[in-house]
Amino acid sequence: MAVVTKQLRRRVPSSVATASKEKSLVVEDERGRKRVDSNTGVRPSHVITALALIFGGCCSNVCTLESIVSELPNAGLLVTFVQFVFVSVEGLFHFVEMKNGVPQLQPRNVPIKEWVIPVGLFFIVSVLNNKVWAYDVSVPVHIVFRSSGTVTTMLVGALMGKRYTQKQVLSVLVLTIGVLQATLASASSNSSTSSSDGSSSKFAMGIAMLAVAALLTSFQGVVAEKTYQKYGRHWRESLFYTHFLSLLLFVPMYKDLLQQVQYVLQSPPLKIFSTTISIPRQVVYLFGNALTQYICVRGVNNLAAYSSALTVTIVLNIRKFVSLIISGVVFGSTLSNQALLGATLVFIGAFLYSY
Repeated sequence: MAVVTKQLRRRVPSSVATASKEKSLVVEDERGRKRVDSNTGVRPSHVITALALIFGGCCSNVCTLESIVSELPNAGLLVTFVQFVFVSVEGLFHFVEMKNGVPQLQPRNVPIKEWVIPVGLFFIVSVLNNKVWAYDVSVPVHIVFRSSGTVTTMLVGALMGKRYTQKQVLSVLVLTIGVLQATLASASSNSSTSSSDGSSSKFAMGIAMLAVAALLTSFQGVVAEKTYQKYGRHWRESLFYTHFLSLLLFVPMYKDLLQQVQYVLQSPPLKIFSTTISIPRQVVYLFGNALTQYICVRGVNNLAAYSSALTVTIVLNIRKFVSLIISGVVFGSTLSNQALLGATLVFIGAFLYSY
């Protein structure tokens, strides 16, 4: 039998064998489109593209965001709304099909009722994360604090009965110390440079909002994990419906949105080198922020499709560190030595947890 098998293998042309091998690397996704199967092989071009999207999109997003909040710190709600609209409109091209001349949403892999809790959590987290700019929270502090999501993830996991290794507990301890160090140092710097106008209390409120958002993000991850386990990992469908359905939740806040739109339209015209363009610069920053946010999300999802969770975690931590450097170099949003030490501990703790 072994001899026959060996002979058959010899008779198969090399071109056929190669084609068969290449075909085994290709599978169909949830919409029938072909992609490389991450379980059988990964093309370097896909990984390089994902990394380019992450570092190009996410780091550019930090620049556009800081350009907005440095001038209009109260525009966080509008920033969130435009991001949601952008992702929703792009998703309509993928999830709407024509039937008898009438546009209809394609059949869902996940029932609509299953999106109620994820949409609510996602909306609250997104609004809180962009609302903190009105509370004297700088972009570097925001980056450092959001890098500490591992702490709340472990707390939520422990409440649900998960067990963690000593190394994981130690890494979270280092991470927690780093967050406390960076936050307290930033709070001290904030109070020393401000007058008695309540800036310290505003900063404390902003940090509290970030803490609540981090906790809700962990619960959101648990809900998403259960949804994926039950219905499969349809990440594009999740991306679309969490943004599209959340648009309804902006309706009660339409007055705030209209006011923020007026502030954006009244901003000075955009100036590129010595040329002035008759478009309010905040309009350009706003749409640039939505575009780069979308590119960033696509890059993260692409990388997750072709690599392990460990690789994704490490890449995102490096990306946040690069964003921290860009914020300091381009916008001068530097951290104090104590806050920088805390930020270093945060990234070390996050790396140890994922390694």
